[in-house]
Amino acid sequence: MDNQKKRELMSFWLFGTFIIVIVAVTVFAYMVPEVGTRIFSEMNYWIFVVATAVLCVAGYFIYGAILNREDDDDGDEMGGMEHMGGMEE
Repeated sequence: MDNQKKRELMSFWLFGTFIIVIVAVTVFAYMVPEVGTRIFSEMNYWIFVVATAVLCVAGYFIYGAILNREDDDDGDEMGGMEHMGGMEE
């Protein structure tokens, strides 16, 4: 699988993870009789939503950086030391 397809798959799963986490927290809040729709007026809820989004976006960019590093290392079986003398066969 090429790196572009890996990035697309990662973005799909990170978006899906974000949606599942937010829906799960919201549904759980609706199940508690005292909370209900008041969860949307709580600052902690929105901080959690933003923190989850930031973590998903950060995960996407970190994964992209890892893929870029792998691209740079392709064809480098000697660990970057083939420029040193005596390593050729």
